[in-house]
Amino acid sequence: MKPEGHEDTIHKVDRILDKVTRITSNVLLAPCVVLLVAWVFLIGAYVIGRAIFNVSWLFVEEFTEYWLVMITFFALAYTLRTGGHITIDIVTRLLSKPVRNILAVITGILALGFAIYLTEAGTGWFWTAWVGHKLSWYPSSVPLWPYYSFIPIGLAVLCIALLHELYRSVIRLVRGEKTELKSNEE
Repeated sequence: MKPEGHEDTIHKVDRILDKVTRITSNVLLAPCVVLLVAWVFLIGAYVIGRAIFNVSWLFVEEFTEYWLVMITFFALAYTLRTGGHITIDIVTRLLSKPVRNILAVITGILALGFAIYLTEAGTGWFWTAWVGHKLSWYPSSVPLWPYYSFIPIGLAVLCIALLHELYRSVIRLVRGEKTELKSNEE
């Protein structure tokens, strides 16, 4: 028989991971929403200016490329947390519950390991741009380190979200459960 404090600890850790994941993913999502709205107006003005006035703003192409990196990496954890990533479960649906739970733990470990590796690599790219004073090849010649920082920041928050998912998968495996632990957001 398990001690009662054991369940409390499991749920306390889950609540902490859930809260950290929710807050960090929402904080990173907010600038993405603002940039997406700005992107629509900026591209619209760019297209109209180019078509009507034959004016081409090179900064639009440059900065929307940087924004794309930010939106992509900053939205990863939020998308994972809300179940927005594409899943292909045509084969796993046919597996038994215990096998699916084992597979969830294995894939969780692999995903977290890969995300940690990419975070480390992204930190290296950021550091190289920072210490090397790397500048954009566009005429603006802006420093690239702020834009390179989007990659390790977004991936670090994804690592937290993946750790949370892995924790839940391990709990389901140990308990033999099929159902998810409930999120505080639900």
